[in-house]
Amino acid sequence: MKKVVQSCGLVAALLLLSQLCAAQEIAWSGGVGFGDTNIRHGMATVPNGALKLDPSSGSLSVNTTNNDNASVVRTLKLADGRSIVYRLVVKRLENGARFEVSLQAHEPTPEQVDKWGIDPARMDRDFLSKYTQPMTLNDGDIIALDVLVDPRTGAKLVDFFQISIGTPIKRRNPDKLKAEARALTLDDLVLTVTGYEVRRNGEKLETGIRGGGVSGRYIWLGIPQVGRAIFTLITPPEGSGFTQTAIANENQLVFRIDGVQYEWLSKSRIVPADGSFHVWMKFDPTFSFPPQKTPPEVLDGKGWSLGAFDKLPGEKKEE
Repeated sequence: MKKVVQSCGLVAALLLLSQLCAAQEIAWSGGVGFGDTNIRHGMATVPNGALKLDPSSGSLSVNTTNNDNASVVRTLKLADGRSIVYRLVVKRLENGARFEVSLQAHEPTPEQVDKWGIDPARMDRDFLSKYTQPMTLNDGDIIALDVLVDPRTGAKLVDFFQISIGTPIKRRNPDKLKAEARALTLDDLVLTVTGYEVRRNGEKLETGIRGGGVSGRYIWLGIPQVGRAIFTLITPPEGSGFTQTAIANENQLVFRIDGVQYEWLSKSRIVPADGSFHVWMKFDPTFSFPPQKTPPEVLDGKGWSLGAFDKLPGEKKEE
């Protein structure tokens, strides 16, 4: 049975997943990966709805140079302007049967501050003092992190990560599923890339691109010495810089940058439907990697990066 690891100070308690889900509504929203390791993420407020998040909140990105460890940067932004930015370092143990997870502070670059729309003076890092020791998880376990606690009301914001080899089995309370069921819309569709490789003008690129993956409403690929390409099936807001120029078919996403054709290839189906589809794309030539605790290969421009988010930074919620 999969377990939830919920750390409180230096004391770690193991709870059954069904017990935790009964008390908290977890909003799962895609994930990232490295090698054949998947990192699914979600969040919840306790009590439900007690803390309001900015609609653009929820960015997640991963940097890795091999199949055994990765550095994941998590960004959350509250409606009142406060933000939470931190780094989750994941190391595979025993060939992926277990994982070591540690938390670290992350200092955003000026470019990241601008893209994420955060105020560096209002970043909350206090919660990291509770997580000074590495935590060990079994394959498929879920870690629950209390990333913000309101001292006046006791309300808290909880971040969840499920780390597993392959695709984890997901189960929720059937009664809750019936209560929240609605019609499927285009906004619900996500792009998924797993076990990927990249080709440029038909030639396979060799450095740092094997394995890993990403899933979300918006996904992006950071290309060394070129920039970042962002993709979505959702019609983006007017003036956001997206054009419907990329094409996805089964396990292939084709796009062009400055006249050069790229192919982002996936072991899994990229779009959850049969056929070829137009995909919205935005190219960001100014994208840069974070300077601290970044693998040397990335700083040298030889590494690759990818990530996902549910809302564009600065995108406002529809009334």
